[in-house]
Amino acid sequence: AAPAPPAPAEPARATHRLGLVKSKVGSQPPAGQILADDDQKGSLKRLLGPGRYYVHPFMRDVQIVEATDVPAGHVGVVTQLVGTALVGEQELATAPDQKGVSSLVLGPGTYYINPVAAKVDLIDARYQKQALEGDDSIRFPSTDSFTIEIDLAFEWRYTPGRIPETFVTLGDTEKVINNLLVQQARSIGRLEGSTHSGRDFIEGEPRQKFQENFVAKFAASCEEKGISVSRVSVKRIVPPVQIAERMRRAVVAQESLLANREKELTARIEADYQEAKAKVLYVEQQVLAETELKVREIEAEATKEKGLVEVETEKQVADLGLMAAVIEAQITEVLGQAAADGDRFLRQAKADGLKLLVEAFGKSSAYVAFKFAESFTSATRMVMSEETFLQFLDKVAMDTGDSR
Repeated sequence: AAPAPPAPAEPARATHRLGLVKSKVGSQPPAGQILADDDQKGSLKRLLGPGRYYVHPFMRDVQIVEATDVPAGHVGVVTQLVGTALVGEQELATAPDQKGVSSLVLGPGTYYINPVAAKVDLIDARYQKQALEGDDSIRFPSTDSFTIEIDLAFEWRYTPGRIPETFVTLGDTEKVINNLLVQQARSIGRLEGSTHSGRDFIEGEPRQKFQENFVAKFAASCEEKGISVSRVSVKRIVPPVQIAERMRRAVVAQESLLANREKELTARIEADYQEAKAKVLYVEQQVLAETELKVREIEAEATKEKGLVEVETEKQVADLGLMAAVIEAQITEVLGQAAADGDRFLRQAKADGLKLLVEAFGKSSAYVAFKFAESFTSATRMVMSEETFLQFLDKVAMDTGDSR
């Protein structure tokens, strides 16, 4: 029985080389058995991994083979070379002991696979760019028998999950390009182009419609075969020279007519613009004049108001000055009257006091004598003898009618 695809091996120590052993001794394997067991004669199932081995050259031959490396972005499609045949319409080997393309693929990594038991084809699973241009461009006849040429560019890849199936029906990358992509593009181009005239590939809307239909049908037909197509771009369409020249002259004439109309329209717009500009300038000058007149009126009114305010202010100041003079005169009169009254009251008080003093002494002469005696200083008394002073007092008392 054929072994199942092995799991990725551990990273090799120095190389990814393996030893394929062919035994020269041992029993013959049963009929139909391709790989021999260790005690049988023939190519052994077991491989020798990286390392050092002591092998008897007369008993076994060792052939050095490379391990299977699946790089990033790729998958390995395994074709099992030994095992039972597929049943009926079965296209893929679903069991490890079946012969044929396995339904399982190998992801990126290193694998130790016996090349006698299985073959691995590397498939790039990434998007790949493809262009059909120049000698490879698509050519087809139009309904009026003109040859149309199209340059096409797109990206494609194997549809994930369908790679073994696609590999069985289409083959490797080169076969996919030649047998599917190029053929489908040319076939769909002929089918779609046969429904359009040469003129349609010059005018905008029919040309755009052709591109959309072509891209949609091309992507759908490839997807049915297990190939995903994206970013399809019709880079260039070469219409018939005869029609293109006539169309070019017509387009030039049309563009010339449009240009003349555009010039006329531009001239009218320019005239309207200048007229509008003049109107705006007139209105602007009118507004400026009215504004200046209004400003002058406001300034005159303000000057008038200012003069009236100043006159009113001067009048109020004069009135206040007159009022202040009157008040000051009244204050002076009151102060004068108060001073006169005060002086009069003072003299009256002094007279009243003197009158009281005279009344106290009984006679005015007594009071005079008292004031005279009171004016004597201690020095005067020292000059006068006591007897003389007493006689003087008795004289004053006699004159006043009072005794000492």
